[in-house]
Amino acid sequence: MTSAYKHHQYHLGLFLGFGALLWNGTYNALAKGLTPFLSPVTLLLLSEGLTAIFILMTFGFFPLLHEFRKMDRRSIWISMLIGLLCSAVAPLLFFTGLARTSAINASMLSSADIIIILLGAHFILKEKVSHMQILGGSIVMLGVVIVNVAGTGVPSSVHIGDLFIVAGSLFFGTGAVLFKKYLSHMMPELAILFRNISAIVIISFFALFFH
Repeated sequence: MTSAYKHHQYHLGLFLGFGALLWNGTYNALAKGLTPFLSPVTLLLLSEGLTAIFILMTFGFFPLLHEFRKMDRRSIWISMLIGLLCSAVAPLLFFTGLARTSAINASMLSSADIIIILLGAHFILKEKVSHMQILGGSIVMLGVVIVNVAGTGVPSSVHIGDLFIVAGSLFFGTGAVLFKKYLSHMMPELAILFRNISAIVIISFFALFFH
């Protein structure tokens, strides 16, 4: 691997990192602005559908199909389970909570997935958790507690919304741990697309028959 290639990859990583930071920083506020007009199910389907389209347009249908054909049955079932947790249940809980709480609360409380990821990394993946990671997780936990304590006196619907946000984060964290344990060999783009499609199919089915 040449020095020029490493330099290019480094700058590409910085660009993508700042792009992700900008996207994550505006996502909750923009989604909150849509909650009066769109239901949580609609927001979920819109979010997952646009992500799937972006991946297909960026990486191409046939390369992804080629990678999909390499998957064994066990990986497909685990991918569907992770899609259910991370792209169906977790976002549905998040958007439901976002409709009942503020974008600021949603942004802070959604970080609770770090806690379940740290616990899963230690007890399931058998990874060594550093002191700094424990400190970071403790700060996140403290922030979650402060947000809930500071909310004393606000309408109960806000507290319910906060609980939905935290529950969604726990489902997302669980899915992330399962992905690391069982599907870390899988092409990331295909994993995301599989999650998107699984969520769209599952949520559409329940919305159609149980609405």
